[in-house]
Amino acid sequence: MIHVKDKGSVLLNYTLGRNLHPFEIDLKNLPVRKDALILENNEIYDELTKLLSVTTELLAFTPPRIRLRYNRRKEKELPVVFNGKVNLAPGFHPLGKTLVTPETVKVYGNPSLLDSLQSIETVFTEIKRTNKSVIRTVYLQKIKGIAVQPSAVTVTIPVEEFTDKTLEIPILPIDLPSHYTVRFFPPAVKVKCSIPLSRFKYLNEGDFAIRIPFSELTGNASGIVSVRLSEEPEQAYSVSLSPDKVEFILEQHSEHP
Repeated sequence: MIHVKDKGSVLLNYTLGRNLHPFEIDLKNLPVRKDALILENNEIYDELTKLLSVTTELLAFTPPRIRLRYNRRKEKELPVVFNGKVNLAPGFHPLGKTLVTPETVKVYGNPSLLDSLQSIETVFTEIKRTNKSVIRTVYLQKIKGIAVQPSAVTVTIPVEEFTDKTLEIPILPIDLPSHYTVRFFPPAVKVKCSIPLSRFKYLNEGDFAIRIPFSELTGNASGIVSVRLSEEPEQAYSVSLSPDKVEFILEQHSEHP
């Protein structure tokens, strides 16, 4: 509140709010007293007189001194983690990982509080029975005493229709000494997997490999060994082998005929 003295017409303008406007103070220039910034009486007086008519006399104002409490804040850059659940329509799968843009955000707050944070999560988001890629703006979780910039991110979840494909993959021995031979029964197994529709015609036998080390064959009295994939494409889902065990015959020959 301010008290001024002037002619009636000038005072009327002040009453109607035509001549008075808020003034701005650069906080960087204010003196610091412990945990507060201080706007002194003479600085307030100077700023107020700039807003008044030259004929106006400033008699008094309250408060005579302004004390602004503040806390020193630390800045830290943290990765964003998508917190959510994605339910896809039957026959559809996520194509690759969920993308968050930007991947990191800046957070500001008390140093001890920031030191306890390793990442910032989005608010929980559930996506139900979608059959197409998702692009959505998602807000970040609020943490008391922490400011986050920006406060929201863009989450992209690539989705594509998948289909089944079956290939016959040969079984190959590895680390087999030259004086050994091995035969597998059957010599190949059927590999069935679910793959993106767009990759169907490109997926072939060369994308998979089944290799059985010699160490799993020697000393194996049962003549039966489990088979598993040594190589498979990243975008293959629900992979199954048939059969998952095969018989084998390991023969040793003389090293010096």
